Formats: sequence, C-alpha cells, structure tokens
Amino acid sequence: MIDYRNWIFAFKLNSWPKLLIPFLLGQALAYESNENYWKFFIIGLGITIFLTIYIVLLNDYADMRVDGIKRSMFPEYNSLKTIPDKILKPSHVLNVGVVAGIIVLSLSLICFYINHNFWIPILGYLCLSIFFIYSFPPIELNYRGGGELLEMFGVGAFLPLFQMAIQSYYKISEISIVAIVSFLMFSGSSAIASGLSDEQSDIAGGKNTVVTYFGNRKSKILIRILQILGIGFLFPLYFYLQNLWWIVLLIQVHMIYRLWKTIRLENLANTNEFKNLNIFKNHLHLSIWISFGVFSIMIMISRAIL
Repeated sequence: MIDYRNWIFAFKLNSWPKLLIPFLLGQALAYESNENYWKFFIIGLGITIFLTIYIVLLNDYADMRVDGIKRSMFPEYNSLKTIPDKILKPSHVLNVGVVAGIIVLSLSLICFYINHNFWIPILGYLCLSIFFIYSFPPIELNYRGGGELLEMFGVGAFLPLFQMAIQSYYKISEISIVAIVSFLMFSGSSAIASGLSDEQSDIAGGKNTVVTYFGNRKSKILIRILQILGIGFLFPLYFYLQNLWWIVLLIQVHMIYRLWKTIRLENLANTNEFKNLNIFKNHLHLSIWISFGVFSIMIMISRAIL
C-alpha cells in the first residue's frame, strides 16, 4: 500500500502558488458583489487545484528520463524526484494525472450547466491542451525551446483571463490590462528561472531551454529585465487606483527589495550552485506570489467595501 505522504510529496504543494496566484488575480479582477460570485469562485478554485495536480504529475511523467539523468549526475545535491527515486510508480503518476484532468473538464461542464457559458468547457479543455503541447509528443514544446514562452503566456495571461471568464466577466478594464501585463512579465522571469538548476542535466538529456541556449549569466540578465519591466508596468495603477495608491507602492517596494536580493545573488547563483540557485529562485517567486497575492486580496476587499 502506498503511503499517502508519497502523494503529498508528488503533488509538490510548495509550487502550487504558481497557479493559485493567477487564479486569485483573475477572480479579484472579476469581483462583483453578488452570491453567484462565491459559487463560481469555489468552482474556479477546484479547477485550479485539479489543474495543478494534472500539470505536476504529468510533468513528472513526461520528464522522468531527464529527471533520472539529473539524479545520476548530482545524487547528493538535488532533491528527490518522484519517479526516478521510486517514490511512486510511473503508471500511478500517469493515471492520477489523467483523472485530475478529467475532473478539470467535469468542473468546467458543471460551470457551463450553471451559467450556460459555453466558453468555460472550451477554455478548460484548452488549459489541458496547452500543457499537453508543452510536455508531450509530437510537439513537446518544452524540449524544443518554446516551453518558457508557453508558460509565460499560459500562467501570466491565459489563467487569469480564464478565471475572469468563469465569472462571466468580459470587461477588460485598464486595471486588468495593467495588472495582467505586469504579471505576464514576472511569469516570464519565473519560467526562465525554473531552468537554472537543470542546465547541465537538460543539456545531457537533449532538452532545449532558454538557459541551455543562452547560459546561466545571460539568462539571469533576462530574468532581471523582465522583473524591472514587471515593476514598471504597474505605474499606471497609481492613476487608475488613486484610493489604493499605497498598496501599489507597498507591492512595488516589495518587488524592488526582492529584485535587489536576486541581483546580490547573481554572482553566486552560477551553474550547479544549487543552494544559491534555490535561494535566487525563492526570492523571485516570493516577489511574485506575495505582491500579486496582496494586490488581489486588496482589490477584492476594496470592491466589497465600495
């Protein structure tokens, strides 16, 4: 019998904010004070949870060969991998991942049944298809140099817009455009950073990423540029959210602080310096998750009060 802790490990709960934050951002931008809002909020949360499980498990299944290479190359310096370290069988990972995808489609159909919005199941299907294109043959974009771009637009734009659509909210306001464009830049930086720790094993496994193409140093410069653009694109919010200018200032200060921390680490977070690379990525991810999480919550509170 498989220990439930193996599944907790396989679900990678510490990575869930990567999808939970765009969920929260999209729901916040679509906030309306009515009882149906919270009904669709819960459905949207369910879709996000099972979509995350689908992505995490099938990504492990698709990457088990390269993950195995990484574990063999750096057995003492890398975290355990679900399949190479025999925490779960490949068939179990695949089957549960597929079931999670079916649940995503089922929840999308329930949403369609409630609000008769035929776009919801279509968008739910697209969510699953985007990841399949990302990881699996014949396109296998994550291995052909397009994975970061697909993740950038999938996480940074498509997911927030999908959550807005779940609420049947199609008004793309100036606030929504500014917030999503900024989030898009940060999502791009996160997508590139994910490949920093895998540079050598990706090269050995024939996986083409931004990091394997440009190298560690240039990739960190590109990450920094995207961070700065993400901070800069928030400035119009001072005009559009005049009553909440202090929130915009607060999250920008936090972003700048995290940017400063990553810049200080750039000379230490070199190829195969896994401890420093993880600290570098942690500051980047906290910059995104804390800043946009606080922003989303404050938008919802302000609209509920006003």
